[in-house]
Amino acid sequence: MANSFRDELMKLPAKALADALLKLAAESNFAADVVERLLSTPKQSLSRFEQRLADLKHQDRFYDWRSTSRFSRDLSALLEDLDSAKPGSEEGLRQIATFFESDEAIFNSCDDSSGQIGTLFKCDATEIFIKYAFQCTNKEFVVEMVIKLNTVDSYGVRDSLVEEAEKYLPEKSMRIMADKCWDHCLQ
Repeated sequence: MANSFRDELMKLPAKALADALLKLAAESNFAADVVERLLSTPKQSLSRFEQRLADLKHQDRFYDWRSTSRFSRDLSALLEDLDSAKPGSEEGLRQIATFFESDEAIFNSCDDSSGQIGTLFKCDATEIFIKYAFQCTNKEFVVEMVIKLNTVDSYGVRDSLVEEAEKYLPEKSMRIMADKCWDHCLQ
């Protein structure tokens, strides 16, 4: 069904689609974000990601169980901003690591009894981390990033980065990471 709608929409004039998008954007913050993302340069997308993440750390709003799904959509849009910015692999890792490091502020801002926010970290954010980690040729940098992130994991959402390590690290690097983790535990 989606493909047939897509085919039919592609037959419409660009002006009609632009007008419809603008009308939707006026009625929906989510649609407005999509339009803004479509029109943004990679630099603007990265800047929006950084600003929104900084704003999250200082917000006073609390999302109760009824509004957590909206908060989850906002966080997904934030991750889409990072993805559309198309940073290099090391910069992408730094940025997604900043997202993971914001887990305390994020979880303290909501009632995640539904598990939506935890799932967003363990699935969507982890998938983005894997993408940049796989692309990164400096595997030592990747190992250090994973160890740094997992030194503190108060909400249990960073362990997915270790669980999925075989998707972005060769065996040699995984052994180095395991040795470093072991050394850290002995200290």
